[in-house]
Amino acid sequence: MKKIFLLFTMLITFSFAQKAECQTNKGGVYLSLNDFTQNKLNYKSRHSYSKSAVYGYVNAKNEKYRFFDNSSYKIVDTLSFFTYYQYKMEPGINGKGLVKTDEYYFSVKGDSPLLPLTISNLKKAFPENNKFHYALDALFKSDNELLAYDGYLKMYKLKYIFKNSDADTASALSIQ
Repeated sequence: MKKIFLLFTMLITFSFAQKAECQTNKGGVYLSLNDFTQNKLNYKSRHSYSKSAVYGYVNAKNEKYRFFDNSSYKIVDTLSFFTYYQYKMEPGINGKGLVKTDEYYFSVKGDSPLLPLTISNLKKAFPENNKFHYALDALFKSDNELLAYDGYLKMYKLKYIFKNSDADTASALSIQ
């Protein structure tokens, strides 16, 4: 009987803990890139605002989004450069129904324009980083492969390659 009572007590405590955790993280708004980098949320309660007046927001699931050109984009990764995700509903084959498509974007800095995540756009965004260009050509056969994730390193392969090529470029520039 004591075991059943203990189990029942643990379940109730766990349930209340989860409910309390959900209530404490209700999301909020980032007014600027600086607010985002410092994780400073504003307007945790209900508030009306214009998308053009804020940088982005975080929802109750702690997912962070940025506004750009009047649309919201989920911030996927911020290492070296920002990576974003957005899904769109596109007309299906022969115009029948709608199909969800996953779109990925990046920006050189947290407040610079978003570009579609393609090998070509990455090369244009980082024109001086030749090691990165050669690594892109050697390791990625198509744009779809740019989102490969390395579970061992716990990071996107693209970000690992960029980080290492950028460090080599920076050290080479400081020698000259």
